[in-house]
Amino acid sequence: MNRKSFSLSTLASFFLMFGVFILQSGCSDQPTNYRIQFQQGDPGSPNSPRFSPYAARIEVSEAVIPGLPGSGHLAGLIEIGHPDIRGVGQPVAIARLKAGKHYNLLFIDSDMDGSLEDEKPITTTAKLSRGKWWTSFEAILNVNHDIGDSTPSALAYPVSFWIVVEDPADKPSILRFTRRGYKIGHVKISGVEHIVAISDGNNDGVFGEGDYWVVGKTEKDDPLGAKNWRKIPDFSWVGDSAWKLKLEGTAGTEGHVLPFDPGISREEDEISRDLYKYDREAPRAEIPVVFETDFEAGIKKAAGENLPHFIKFEAEWCGPCKTMSKYVFTAKDVAEAAKGIVSIAVDGDKRKDLKEKFNVSGYPTCILIGADGKEIGRLTGYQGVREITQFLLKAKR
Repeated sequence: MNRKSFSLSTLASFFLMFGVFILQSGCSDQPTNYRIQFQQGDPGSPNSPRFSPYAARIEVSEAVIPGLPGSGHLAGLIEIGHPDIRGVGQPVAIARLKAGKHYNLLFIDSDMDGSLEDEKPITTTAKLSRGKWWTSFEAILNVNHDIGDSTPSALAYPVSFWIVVEDPADKPSILRFTRRGYKIGHVKISGVEHIVAISDGNNDGVFGEGDYWVVGKTEKDDPLGAKNWRKIPDFSWVGDSAWKLKLEGTAGTEGHVLPFDPGISREEDEISRDLYKYDREAPRAEIPVVFETDFEAGIKKAAGENLPHFIKFEAEWCGPCKTMSKYVFTAKDVAEAAKGIVSIAVDGDKRKDLKEKFNVSGYPTCILIGADGKEIGRLTGYQGVREITQFLLKAKR
């Protein structure tokens, strides 16, 4: 063997040994992604999401369904499951146990055979709240999923149904529902046990982009807080490391968490996502905005002094309304902008006549009306200090 061939042989052996070393070293390192299997979570756990997506609506109408108990049956279809395999939807119906009384029977197609005739009712009791009768049911739907090329499989999907009427004799036209459960899995990241949870974000029974997820430690004193949940494919944090979740299929049974570099620190990220930071830190007014609570008296005052008026529609149970009362209408800039405007607060649940008159469909709704009685503009949903300040200033231009 000459020197040249010896050198090439030696070099080849070196690279072979180096490659084996790299492979062996790689086997001892943590993987670049972590596989997770999800199970139904305990709704009573502190890790359960403390929020719900907007309720899904099911239009129901009179139906004759042989064999079902009760009277006054109203039926509809639940659009749930993978769009390619769910068909027209799952049948659902409500009925009264006694004629003229509350709707307190619910029938769902639990065996997914397209019929309600063999189903037993879920019963409940109506409750009076905020001047309306609420009838709520807890149920478990079976939802088909597209699992690759395999036959679709049905998985349990816990939900809450409810109807709202003003009088027990009323016939509702809408049945609402929202997801009641979530899914949770366990994974070791850098040798430390963590939990990963997912929650449906739109009540369609399938899991993927737009739904919520969170990752965190399993210590009992560090539950998953509502503020930490983020929408897929957004990233989440474990300490100072960011991670993303990739789900397999639509069933929410398997997935991976993978490391991700967001280009910013966790503190910077959390500050950028704090929707109320500016409003909380805004300078406070010596005298916050003063609201008239008597609508007719407020309108009379505005007319008598030829002033514009600002109407804030709210409700006692409305969280964003309370946040605005705490941070927005106590801010100096808002109080200054509200000078020369008659501000009126209306509880829409108590003044349904005004809610209908002003075509208010949600809370909070803010309406600005000029001294001439013409509407200048309106805002719906939470509005911050800057938005309300600019909104009020429109009445002075």
